[in-house]
Amino acid sequence: SSRRPPKLDLSTCTEVRHAWSPDPLNPMFTGTPLLRQKCEAANAHKSFALIFPKRTVDITAVTADQCKVLMEGFSALCFRLQVANLAGRGGRGRDGVPRQSDEEEVATTTASVTLTNNSTSLPPAVNSRSRR
Repeated sequence: SSRRPPKLDLSTCTEVRHAWSPDPLNPMFTGTPLLRQKCEAANAHKSFALIFPKRTVDITAVTADQCKVLMEGFSALCFRLQVANLAGRGGRGRDGVPRQSDEEEVATTTASVTLTNNSTSLPPAVNSRSRR
């Protein structure tokens, strides 16, 4: 089909939630309703959700270590994009040159996220740090 996948503006991501984290809307449960419904118990330790105002995006990493790195990365990236939006950095850069359009910026972010998601192993330094 020629349908393009939906674009996600990471600056509107409200939370990055691990599958085992409490659900604030239903404290007796963890994750999100969709994660609880769709994620197999064997994968919960390496799964998380990006939570947006009108949808969630569920991600299962290859390993628990990769899940931790991806969660930290998405959380930092979303926060950075939100701070940039609050600071009013849209429009023109400091040098007066027009910045890339929102659509181009989303596409660039999507491409880098895809590359991150495709990694199958972590550098040794990341593995050893998370096991201490």
